[in-house]
Formats: sequence, structure tokens, C-alpha cells
Amino acid sequence: MISGHAPTLVAGQEDPWPALEKQFPPGKVFTGVVRHVIDSVGSFVTVDGGVNGLIPERTLTGPCPPVGSRVEARVTKMDRPNRKVNLRLIRVLDNLAALSANPLMGQQGYGRVVKAVPYKDGRGGFILLEISGRERPALLLAKDMSEELREDLNNERVDVDEEIYVEVIRIEEDGDKVFLRELPDPEDQPGSDEPTYQAAA
Repeated sequence: MISGHAPTLVAGQEDPWPALEKQFPPGKVFTGVVRHVIDSVGSFVTVDGGVNGLIPERTLTGPCPPVGSRVEARVTKMDRPNRKVNLRLIRVLDNLAALSANPLMGQQGYGRVVKAVPYKDGRGGFILLEISGRERPALLLAKDMSEELREDLNNERVDVDEEIYVEVIRIEEDGDKVFLRELPDPEDQPGSDEPTYQAAA
């Protein structure tokens, strides 16, 4: 078994485990950073007090989140006697290696609407847009729109070929998905020098 990489206590150092046991009971959801990755074992995530918890590789459906990734995880077992914390990955919030490798991340510019799906009966609520540098449309979810655009979408007032100023906020390499958020149109803000890219033809 792999320990939680807890440091050996020295004289006068407070034992972090009693507090950890109270603060991070099974079921607790928290955000941490991946500090170590061991092949065939998993990713070790900072919990608190210098203690790392393990996301076992066998519980993952994809590759282990790499070192530096910020993740949301759930405590599945707090084993104080053996000084181990077991975790289950909920989602990767950001992958620093992937972000730096993908030039689309953070880009801002106009996207051209190719499909608008109003929210109805618990489904929909998104716009697909073509952006430069990508063949497949990118996704703008209702939660990442302004209130005005959400209202237009739900009232079917968003037209194909309409242009919306957006920023790339998330890229899911495995599923080949790019997520956007709406930004204020720089043409409505005189003097703006924000970088732009042209909508795909």
C-alpha cells in the first residue's frame, strides 16, 4: 500500500492527523493540486497540513492528472492509524501542461454562430460557434453567457451567422471539445485594444 506521503514528525511538530480527520471526513469535496504522480499507482493531491491524498489510477477512466493540475476530489477514506487519505477524482479544473501546449487557450475574438439551441424542458441552452484555428464548432453554454444573450437565446433571437465576441476558457482534449464564454463586444467599447481573430469562413 502507498502512504499519503505524510512527513515524519519531528520534536515539537504538531500532528496534523486529528485535525485532518475532522476537516476531511469521507464524502468531503475539496480542491487541491497534484504534487506527485506514480505510474500504476495514481496522483497524489495536497489535502492539508503537508499531507497528500491518493487518487488511485485504477479508479480513473482516463490518464492520471499530471503534476501541477488543480483538481476537485472527494475523500473516500480517511485512514488515520495508517496515515493515508484515499480520494476519488471528480474533475480536473485545469491542466497546466495542457493549457500551455494548446495555443487556443485564452484566445479572444469573434465566433460565428452555426447553431443556437434554446433551453427547453431541462435540455439545451447553448450556442455552437465557429472560431479561427479550429475545424469543429466551439461550445458557448448558457451559464457563460450574459443575461441579455441568454434571454435572446431562449426567445430564439440568436441567428445563424451572427457574430459573438468570446474567449476560450476550457479545452477537453480527450473529447475534442472547446468551451467559450461571452465577453463584452470591443466595438461597443471605444479604445479597446483587445486581440481579435476572425471568424472561420
